[in-house]
Amino acid sequence: MKFLTVFVVLVLAALVVGWLLRRGRQAPQARPAAPPSVPAPRRPAGSSSPSGPQATPAPMPDPHSEPPPPPAPMPEALAAFQWVSRSSLSEARQKAIMAALQRLPAPSRALHQLVAPDFLAQASSSDLAELIQGEPQVAAKVLATVNSPLFGLQVPVMSIGPAVTYLGLNTVRGICLRYMLEDAFPHSDPQVKRYFAQVWGASTLASELCQRLAPVGHQADPGTLSTQVLLSFLGRLALASLLPTPTLLALADQDLLSRCQREQAELGLNASEVGALLMQSWQLPEALIHSTQEIDRLLISPPHPPKTKADQRRALTYLSARLGERLMWGRATPAQAQALVMGPEADFHHLQQHLHGPTLGGVPAWLATADWQCQIGQMQQRLQAELP
Repeated sequence: MKFLTVFVVLVLAALVVGWLLRRGRQAPQARPAAPPSVPAPRRPAGSSSPSGPQATPAPMPDPHSEPPPPPAPMPEALAAFQWVSRSSLSEARQKAIMAALQRLPAPSRALHQLVAPDFLAQASSSDLAELIQGEPQVAAKVLATVNSPLFGLQVPVMSIGPAVTYLGLNTVRGICLRYMLEDAFPHSDPQVKRYFAQVWGASTLASELCQRLAPVGHQADPGTLSTQVLLSFLGRLALASLLPTPTLLALADQDLLSRCQREQAELGLNASEVGALLMQSWQLPEALIHSTQEIDRLLISPPHPPKTKADQRRALTYLSARLGERLMWGRATPAQAQALVMGPEADFHHLQQHLHGPTLGGVPAWLATADWQCQIGQMQQRLQAELP
């Protein structure tokens, strides 16, 4: 028994010694001192880690999402200008202007159908052809224009249907609208006739430009927009019955701000307000009158965020009208359009703030494209060559 006890003690002692020896062999070795820490290289703001899920490069920022630059100081002449609305004019003065406008021949009843909201939005090519064929004199003028060098068709067009097919519904609608309105402004003075031709040419260029700008500015229904642009020139035509001829001709090629200042000094109202009175006397749709008159009012209207769809459409039509005038009167070429629109002229001061953002942000760059400049330049030259 004594021998067994000694044997157990020896075995236990051997086990303890073995355990201590194994633990000593597993003890951690002394680690060398860590080298001095070196700061990691700085990455540009917004960059991601070179490994792991974040290694995918961040997308390039959209330049149109950047906030617009602060507006340039407002030109003094624009800051001092006060737009006079027709509602603020004295009743006696309104009656005098309306009496002069009512002496102008009213356009045909077909005009009301042509500019009706449903017809603008839904009319097909066949609907337009049917309407024009009901006005034989207008149809003849439309066909003469379609076959003129202005549009450069290779094959003569003998009826309205093919004219719509070749040129498109909106272009033919604009030609038709012009000739339906033209008879309302008769004049025997050769100088005034030339002035009318210049105004019609400016409206043609502006209407064409608006149709081309609409998809660039992400705007639907270019037919309605180009119709509004064309109607915005009515006031300039109506002034021939309200102003002395020398004054009318002196205002012809001036910018919008200068014209408005002089027109208000002479009449109490500017051409835009006169045009609205004329459309009222013709009983055109009130919504069309309002949207048409609002085009020129952008001259004095700084944009207030958020910009609405109506703001964008008005900016597009205003831009088209201002460029159409300058092109027709030879004050600018298509190659100068971009610099003109983004330059210091008072007419473009408030417009420039509309031309920022994802909707209209591509418009200035489009004005610099050679394709557009060539096409609109050819139309400009042909219209100027046809002046009486």
